[in-house]
Order: sequence, then C-alpha cells, then structure tokens
Amino acid sequence: MKDPVVQEGMQIYFYLNRIRNIYFHYLLISAVILFLVWPSQSFYYYLDFNRHPQSFQIISIATLIILSFYSIRLGAQVYSHEDFHTMAEWLNLSPTTAAALLRGKIVLSFFHTLFLLTLSLPFLLASLSVSGLSLSELCFSLLVVFTASLTCRIIGLLLAAIFAERSFLLELSLMLSLIILYIPPISLFPQVSATTILLNVGRSSFFPAAALFFTLLLTALILIRVRFYFIILKARKETL
Repeated sequence: MKDPVVQEGMQIYFYLNRIRNIYFHYLLISAVILFLVWPSQSFYYYLDFNRHPQSFQIISIATLIILSFYSIRLGAQVYSHEDFHTMAEWLNLSPTTAAALLRGKIVLSFFHTLFLLTLSLPFLLASLSVSGLSLSELCFSLLVVFTASLTCRIIGLLLAAIFAERSFLLELSLMLSLIILYIPPISLFPQVSATTILLNVGRSSFFPAAALFFTLLLTALILIRVRFYFIILKARKETL
C-alpha cells in the first residue's frame, strides 16, 4: 500500500512547475560555478607540479550551501504550501496518525534530498580529476552534503510545524537556522563545520560533524512528534 504522504509529495515535487524551476535554477547555478572555478591552464601543469586547484572543494561547498537553502525551505513547504495538505489537515481531517505522518515526511525528505544531490553529481565528477582527488573523496563529500541537507530538511519541517500560521516568523526562523548552523562553527568549532570539512576533504574526519547532525536530526524529530500531538489536542478542544 502506498504511503499517501509520500505519494502527495512526489506528485508535487515532480509535477509542479514552481518546484521544477528550482531544479533548473540549481543546475544552472552549479554550471556557472563550475565554469568560474574550472582551471584556465592546462591539465599537465597541475599534474606535473602537484599544484591542483580547489575546484572540487569549491563546487562541493557551493552544493552544500545551495542544497541547504533549498532543503530547509522545501521541508517547510515554502514553495508549494497551498498545494500540500498542511500538517494540521493530515492530522485532523484524515485517518493519518502522527506516527504515520512523521514516517511519511521522513521517507519523502530522504529520497528527495537524495534526488537533489544526484543532480549535482555530474558537476562534482567533472571537477574531481582536475583537483587531484579520488572517488573516495567524492563519496566522503557526498555523505557530508547529504547528511547536512537532510538535517536542514527536517529542521525546516520542524519550523513549519511550529510557525505554520506565522509566515514572517517562519521565514525569519529558516534564515536564522541556516546562519546558526553554518557560520559560527567555521571559526568556533571547525571540526564540526561541514564547510570546513569539505574544504579539507581527504584530511578531515566526519565523525564529529556526524554526531552533531545526528543529534540535531533526532532532536528535531522528537520535537516534531510532540508538536503533532499539540496540533491534535488543539483541534479536539476547538471541536468541543
């Protein structure tokens, strides 16, 4: 039996023009960045003297920033709010339970984040060899970007559950979340900064950042589940 939450999300993400425009803009921006960071000198210059450009690192960091921005907003349903059933509607106007809704949202977030990351794969592959890196570094970077983007997606879902009826506060909280998640760790806690890890790919460990992202992800999921129950209780009070 198909999950109705996942089915609705897939229909929106692949048939709605506003969402498909995001994919086009994402590919266009990635192509422009690749063009800007592509080495202007011959390949043998870098290969012979081991002076590889950081094209791959720049592309991977740009992918992280772009995907995090889109992921947190897609998680909050900013681009297609009127086309989705709201979380209150799923919980109060359908037989969907809080557990089933959360499970569907997680599955949808996982596969759609994976799809978005797949779109960036050709650009990452194109910059891999000129940067003197191997497929193991590519897999490492993909893991970092995917984990961070999925965390942003779930945080967006949490903020949408909290500020569903307050659009200004929702937009403000989304931007503040991205700033807090990425900017302070660069100088204060570089070992858990996804940006720093991608910049030093091949020389850094992902375990500290993975622990942080896993903690944020788990905390967000727990808070979403609690928020769902408050939505249900509010609806029951209004019907009494």
